[in-house]
Amino acid sequence: RLLDRLASMPGVVSASPSVYMSPFSAGVFVPVTRDATTDTVDALGNPVGARYFETMGIGVIEGRDFTDQDREGGAPVAVVNEVLARWLSPNQPAVGLTVRANGRPLTIVGVVRDLQYYVAGDTPRPQLFTSYWQSALGDAFNNDSRLFIKVAGDPVAMLPEIRRAVSAVDPAIPVSEAHAMRDRVAYMFQPVRVARLLLTASAVLALLLSAVGVYGVLAYSVAERTREIGVRMAIGATRASIAGLVLRDASRVIAIGVVVGVVAAWNSTQFVSSLLFGVSNRDAAAFITGPLVIVTVAALASYLPALRATRVSPLNALRVD
Repeated sequence: RLLDRLASMPGVVSASPSVYMSPFSAGVFVPVTRDATTDTVDALGNPVGARYFETMGIGVIEGRDFTDQDREGGAPVAVVNEVLARWLSPNQPAVGLTVRANGRPLTIVGVVRDLQYYVAGDTPRPQLFTSYWQSALGDAFNNDSRLFIKVAGDPVAMLPEIRRAVSAVDPAIPVSEAHAMRDRVAYMFQPVRVARLLLTASAVLALLLSAVGVYGVLAYSVAERTREIGVRMAIGATRASIAGLVLRDASRVIAIGVVVGVVAAWNSTQFVSSLLFGVSNRDAAAFITGPLVIVTVAALASYLPALRATRVSPLNALRVD
């Protein structure tokens, strides 16, 4: 009754029950055995209702989602994720296979994309979804279920109407938690976001200190050549040739430093790959931006002092100790 009432509400796209609070609890471990074998793997089991994957935005890549026909008395069915599908059937589609979960035979009707549960960066685990309405009615967990609702528009604005719909069906049904999924996900990934902020600040500070150091060293090096620049200008060198000479000398030093730094960084990325989320450990933008900043700063650090030195008269330049 509640699902039918929600489906008729304006703004509600779909709704589906689930025993466990995805993506914050993926379920309980269930031993899954290949049909006619003794090979067993512990998969995370979660009973869900029809249109659950549509509601959660989880892609079904093979077969189908659960439907209203997957109820008690019908053929027991299941949906598995990619990890479990590859384990069950590495060389052929998993849809249509029969498996045993806790000794109960289930026919696989669909395969969904792998999901991330528990913590940010957690690797996908084998997962088995069963039909919510085919679970034993006496199971205690059915009394502690969650209802996922997909709405068009602001989910927070829909919460009062959803609460009224639940109360109209059965005032005794407790609504202990009601949150927008975006807020749940933001809370779940808060440690990652804080770590990202700290690492970004540290990286920017390190890049800034490197740039200041490179600028200071090269500017001092060019300033030390003021007498040499004066001699070259006295014998006919132009400002353009002096600037080119200084930039060429600096470019050799910078090129060696950039090459060594990029190679060292490239080979050390394997040590931080497990700490990265949402970005490759060999992200092209990172390997281009850092050296580009250093090269730009080095060019300015070489060119600006050289330009100042060429504006000094050769006689005064020759007097510099």
